[in-house]
Amino acid sequence: MTEWALASLTGSRTGESVRVTARVGSVVVDVTEVGGVSTWWLEADASRAVQTQGGMTVADPDGVLTPYLPGDPLAPGGRIQIAVVMGDGSQVPRATMVITESIPMDSWRQRQGVWQRTGSTVSLSLSDLAVLLQRDRFQTPWSRAGASALTEVQRMCAGIVNTITDTTSSAGVPADFVAERERLDAIDDLLHHAGLDRRLDGAGVLHILDPTRSRIPVWEVSGGDGQALVEVSRSMSLVDVVNAVVATSSATGGANHTELVGRAYLEDGVERWDGPLGNCTEFYASPLITTQEQAQKAARTRLDNLTTNATTSVNLTTLPHPGIELHDTVRVQFPSASRPLTLTGTVTRWRLEADEKGMKPMTMTLTLPRREMLRMKWRW
Repeated sequence: MTEWALASLTGSRTGESVRVTARVGSVVVDVTEVGGVSTWWLEADASRAVQTQGGMTVADPDGVLTPYLPGDPLAPGGRIQIAVVMGDGSQVPRATMVITESIPMDSWRQRQGVWQRTGSTVSLSLSDLAVLLQRDRFQTPWSRAGASALTEVQRMCAGIVNTITDTTSSAGVPADFVAERERLDAIDDLLHHAGLDRRLDGAGVLHILDPTRSRIPVWEVSGGDGQALVEVSRSMSLVDVVNAVVATSSATGGANHTELVGRAYLEDGVERWDGPLGNCTEFYASPLITTQEQAQKAARTRLDNLTTNATTSVNLTTLPHPGIELHDTVRVQFPSASRPLTLTGTVTRWRLEADEKGMKPMTMTLTLPRREMLRMKWRW
């Protein structure tokens, strides 16, 4: 984003619009110019396999955009590129999506025995490019070829989605690793094994991220006059209380296949196993578990990630920031009776939406380490 666009995030936000382009192969159509976009929304959630999903209603008064057959620009399988045009004319690529469902609706009126078209709309359901990885399943088992998990992920994405790595991870892959059918599941298994995250940027490029790397906050948001923060709330759920993990191998085997099971229990604190909050077991399976030692280590590592690195969620409503991505770092200034308290969190969910009047307030969920909640608890 340009400096002017960044500075305008807390301003009057005049002159903003959206540009939507549809593409199938070499055919490119400027949807905004030909018809127009009545409404659109995008929602990203880091916990989903296909992280970003959305919808759009395209105005088609002349019927030229209405799809009839596969290969039409607004038919399922076509690509939709969404860019937010800022007040200075600069464009922020927001998302590159795949049309998963297209519902055209025509309006007609009969006058003096003659039918006349009075307008059309096309409602689109959208998913990010990870849906291509999800649909492109392995026809035969996929065997290890590279020495690292990162190499294997890049190989699985080749020809489907472009990748950029933001890590130097050298985590290996077991020599007998085999993935069957589900390409996207195999990619996520390898990333989880290597301790890495992923996200798709506005141009449709898959970024492989190291969550342990320190990141500069992309936005500092606060409330008050001339600021961007509209509302803030926190959420807690019993679902987040897990005090045992059972890890098994999801790899298939022959007649001599032995099931590998590892177990780990939380032994201390109020959330401990057999403690006052009750018991809850999470089951974890991975084809990368090939020995009993690996099963036990996977169970302990998973439980440590759920407890030692436990987080809490903070929900924000802000003026829209079209450049925010999953796993970005955002700093939030909370009001306090003495002095403002600033906490830093990671974006795990965001939602943008707009209609013909413009963009609506943005919602965003940040995860913060629970230790940060102690600072908030005693801020008064």
